[in-house]
Amino acid sequence: MRKDIKKQVKEILISKPSTRDNDNELIAIIWDSECPHYRFDDFLFNFSKGRYTSAETIRRARQKLQEQNEYLRGETYNERQRKGEEVRQTINN
Repeated sequence: MRKDIKKQVKEILISKPSTRDNDNELIAIIWDSECPHYRFDDFLFNFSKGRYTSAETIRRARQKLQEQNEYLRGETYNERQRKGEEVRQTINN
């Protein structure tokens, strides 16, 4: 995992609020910054070689930042938390 990924994700969440609820947009922005070439075949080659931050790493960084920083949460954060609690209650019962 890149050491600066949390910092980059945080900067994007602050500057582009729509990414707070859209992991695909967030991932695309990060991969775009990591790809000096804009040809799709270059992207696919580099992606297959693992030269980009994994989508899961980006998603986890976003999730952790939103957990720790209320102001970085999107519109759907509270709804996801409520649904998670409902599932926990269902499992416990």
